[in-house]
Amino acid sequence: MNKQIVIQEKYSQFWPAIALISLLVSIILFIGYLYSNNVLLEGYLQLSAYGFFALGILSLFKVREGQIHMTFKRLDHTLKIVYRIRDEIIQEHEINMKDINDLSISPMPNKSLYNDLVRSDKCVTYKSKKAGGWVYLTEWNGKIIPLSPENARSVVSFMKA
Repeated sequence: MNKQIVIQEKYSQFWPAIALISLLVSIILFIGYLYSNNVLLEGYLQLSAYGFFALGILSLFKVREGQIHMTFKRLDHTLKIVYRIRDEIIQEHEINMKDINDLSISPMPNKSLYNDLVRSDKCVTYKSKKAGGWVYLTEWNGKIIPLSPENARSVVSFMKA
């Protein structure tokens, strides 16, 4: 029986390209705004430049944060989860396996526009005896970590084994 599994956060390889393209488009739109003589066009260009600038900055934050790697280890009746970014441990916690009543693969909670657009992201929840309800298994710093459907199934099958 495998005592350890490493799972990665669902992370798009396009984040750096999105950040770069958004910032370049915002610069181009801002230059267009500076050289425009039409009041209505100026407003549209300025608003669009701001929107693309915000998208670029938020994408840079995602690139800077990096992809989270989670290591699940089974130790007797305990499940230890270690979260890493760029080989640096950012969090670890342990869950008593006897505290888990049921496991479920759920869609991501709808907390942002991204979750409205991308519905393929999954998360693993478990029914806890202590908490008295469903708890997210992969949560770091208040953020529920999205998993691909395959990775979510791997985590559930690892925990049930």
